[in-house]
Amino acid sequence: MSDTSDNTKSIETIELTKSYGRNIAVKDVSIKLVWGDTLSVIGPNGSGKSTLIKIISGITRPDSGISNIAGMDISKANNNIRRLIGVVTHDTLLYEGLTGFENLQFAARIFGLDRIEERINNVTSKMHLTELLHVKVGALSHGLQKRFSIARALLHEPKILLMDEPDSGLDQESLDILDSIILDYSRTHHSVLITTHNIQRAIDLSNRIAIMSRGIIKHEEDIDNSANYESLRQVYSTCTRDVP
Repeated sequence: MSDTSDNTKSIETIELTKSYGRNIAVKDVSIKLVWGDTLSVIGPNGSGKSTLIKIISGITRPDSGISNIAGMDISKANNNIRRLIGVVTHDTLLYEGLTGFENLQFAARIFGLDRIEERINNVTSKMHLTELLHVKVGALSHGLQKRFSIARALLHEPKILLMDEPDSGLDQESLDILDSIILDYSRTHHSVLITTHNIQRAIDLSNRIAIMSRGIIKHEEDIDNSANYESLRQVYSTCTRDVP
């Protein structure tokens, strides 16, 4: 873990709150990750996990609170911040009428990247997608589309991965590839924030876990891959027992 006093090497939120009408999606959420941290946020559907990812990535603005990445305020998001972040949302957000190559080429041009074809070949090789590059995305399964969305998130070599249920809809081969990427990021002192329903995968991939319910972080702890699943499951049950 890196030096927690260096805000240029961290992701920090301070009392983030976001409501949709009368529904509070995120309430007073304060978390901090330093370079090298992998934090898994686990919680039931509707707990606010996706909204948290959207706020930290700059997709959604909070009603109140602060979100900083590498010492920069995400509410004033500019290209310097966007280049630091790779985002995988619950929806793939790919253009189904374009091929995988065309989707990645479009994303690369938005980022103003050089060596576009080389970058595309590198990320699709990591995701085992090379043979599908020139197939229209709409003809692919949801799992393969998800792999292309992960490839897009890696295209500009971000320091931070924000991943909203990246394991959803993936087969075992895809999960193995995803796990390898996440573990590699943590080893190279990058940061990863994942939302997931899978407690065991959170244990296997993370050095920290947060349990979220009704928009609130109810529990947070440092762990390693020897953490006791049953013990954590009981904590999870306690934190979420008021959820219908």
